[in-house]
Amino acid sequence: MLDLSEFLSGSESFRRIPAGQPIFSIDDPASSMFVVRAGAVEIRIGELVYESVGRGGIVGEMALLDPDIRVRSATAIARTDCEVAEIGHERLLQIIAQRPEIGLSLCRVVVRRLRATTFLTHHDSLTHLPNRHRFHELCRAALSRAGQAPVGLMLVGIDHFSRLNESFGNATGDEVLRAI
Repeated sequence: MLDLSEFLSGSESFRRIPAGQPIFSIDDPASSMFVVRAGAVEIRIGELVYESVGRGGIVGEMALLDPDIRVRSATAIARTDCEVAEIGHERLLQIIAQRPEIGLSLCRVVVRRLRATTFLTHHDSLTHLPNRHRFHELCRAALSRAGQAPVGLMLVGIDHFSRLNESFGNATGDEVLRAI
């Protein structure tokens, strides 16, 4: 697991961020990343908590890795009171020059986040079931594999589900969907 906090030299400026406050917001201009020195940070896209990052973790790395797009693609919010160090391009290069394996670790973080984004592209964020596009993809693949053999499909519907949401609220409805 990447822990960049051990490579902070002390020359970095640290910011204390109270719980619930943003470190940066989606679409903000971007030219640096942040290392979490203490506390926990949530990476969010809207209300979806994409990932939680603790001590030594990083947020905002895409600002340094993609020179063509210089805006934030997510919001980072302090989940607890936290302390972060802002790292610019030159400082990141210094850290990688000291320990080249940090470059690979950074790549692993980006790949893991990319895979999670790909999963969310194909699945419902609440139930983790395949979305319509992924469902169609899976059906095409099943039909192709089956060739001339018969194929079955079972659809499950929840009658009067809107009444559950109206009576007990969306949070309860969400719990029921996850349980099914």
